Amino acid sequence: MSTSASEDRGRQGEPDLRRQTPSAFYVPADGAQLWTVAFGPADGPALVAVGGWIGSWELWAGPFGMLSARWRVVGFDHRGTGATISTAESISHERLVDDIFVVPDAHGIDRCILAGESAGAGVVISAAARHPERVAGLVLVDGFVFTERRREDDPFALSLRSDFDGTIDRFVDACLPDPGAEADAIRHWGRLILHRSTPEHAIALYCAVADPRDDLPHVSAPALVIHCDGDQIAPLENGRALAAGISHSTLRVLAGSEHVPTMTRPGEIAALIEEWQAGLLN
Repeated sequence: MSTSASEDRGRQGEPDLRRQTPSAFYVPADGAQLWTVAFGPADGPALVAVGGWIGSWELWAGPFGMLSARWRVVGFDHRGTGATISTAESISHERLVDDIFVVPDAHGIDRCILAGESAGAGVVISAAARHPERVAGLVLVDGFVFTERRREDDPFALSLRSDFDGTIDRFVDACLPDPGAEADAIRHWGRLILHRSTPEHAIALYCAVADPRDDLPHVSAPALVIHCDGDQIAPLENGRALAAGISHSTLRVLAGSEHVPTMTRPGEIAALIEEWQAGLLN
């Protein structure tokens, strides 16, 4: 019996492209249109990831590229970021949490690992606390805790309103302070991502972030906490606090790295996720 080229590839251990079903579309969600993308085999372990503050799904592009050989990886631009359509007035912590499950529902995913970077970590923590039956695990990358509620009249919010471009540029520099051509390129990419937001959306997202510590005791899913020891936005103590607050957690510290390792060290992020998930299965 003759076989097709794709069947031959599958027999030789190469990826079967018939199982690779990338998709990208808008999902309606309580007055917003969320832009979502998915890569990898439809029957692979599912990971749904969200970026931080005004960062789009592109913050996860590097790890997605590596994980998608085996995983079903799904990303989306949360309200106020990327290609998603929403008003600033529609942004709240509760809506951001609700949106988390709209996306996997649209992709036919009932239960998944949720991943959040920076402010996105707090959103997926709340999602796991509210709907534990939907969450197989958490991946928290450079998340943070804080004691004072952010306000529209605090210095950072006022700076966003008076000098949005300059404030974003300074924020990117603080995320990636190291010199060098590669860092310059990643900073350029970061500025392109963040400048797609507006002052109104950025301030609304800044003020919507909730301290995740109230939800930590209610998280039953296992968690992988990845934190960089050189993070100037969310120092390492934040990662330690998150790991300490979740009963089944694993803390991995990235030495010599800064605030967005999903962009600067995607291979290590993907490898840590693979190693951790394999441990959950054993």
